[in-house]
Amino acid sequence: MTNPTSAGDESANTNPSDAEASSAHVFMEDTEEDIEWPAGKRLLYAMLDAGLDAPYGCTEGECGACQCVVEPHDNATTHMVHNNVLDEYDIADDMTLACQTLSDTPGGKFDVSYDF
Repeated sequence: MTNPTSAGDESANTNPSDAEASSAHVFMEDTEEDIEWPAGKRLLYAMLDAGLDAPYGCTEGECGACQCVVEPHDNATTHMVHNNVLDEYDIADDMTLACQTLSDTPGGKFDVSYDF
């Protein structure tokens, strides 16, 4: 699938040059990699920009193909811009849609897993 690089950047709503990037330790199949997660960039696009073959489908928060678990460290938080797939129980279990997930915590650290 082609990397949809033109989407996923919320920099119009934030000033990424002023915000410290978050980081994510990604577990995917047989891959473990630490990536930078720039402020204002959705998690899926940070993973694709880092060269990871992250799964996705619609990139609109409608299909669930990019569903993953994001576990924050040290009170870091995230939010989804749009979600028409996951219910409150999934979200309570740290499930998220990578194509819609932004870090709310400058310099935040997260574990991301597709092994669930």
